[in-house]
Amino acid sequence: MRVTRHKHAKKTMSFFKNSFGFREPYQVVVDGTVCQTALKFKINIHDQLTAYLGGSVSLYSTPCVMAELTTLGPALAGAVFVAKRMEFRKCKHRTPLTAAECLKSLVGDENPQRLMIATQEKSLRLCLRDIPGVPILFINYNCFLLENPSAAA
Repeated sequence: MRVTRHKHAKKTMSFFKNSFGFREPYQVVVDGTVCQTALKFKINIHDQLTAYLGGSVSLYSTPCVMAELTTLGPALAGAVFVAKRMEFRKCKHRTPLTAAECLKSLVGDENPQRLMIATQEKSLRLCLRDIPGVPILFINYNCFLLENPSAAA
């Protein structure tokens, strides 16, 4: 299973490299839901993504994601700790938005910064599929998966 998963990731990443100009280090913006799921399955996000994507990875979070995680209470204290270890990407919001709205605004209409989004929220993944050139990562059990390119791509 592992070989087919890596072949799929390599094929999909070569599509994004050739069509949209993605290059290393891949910039992955991580949602709070991924931090919580990675903590649940004891996944090292950086190591797994580096091995899975076959290249160096830079992990980012946003102040809006951190604000959402802290307002959800002490049950997500571990996810807050995981998210604090990442670099922060400025999001230009005066008041914190929800993580989904923040990530949608960060990507914009055409994803000019070549960001990859890692999220577990199905509604956010559906919205991001309508934007061409946005690779979407999610965790299935104990490993990361890269969605197929959408019809918009």
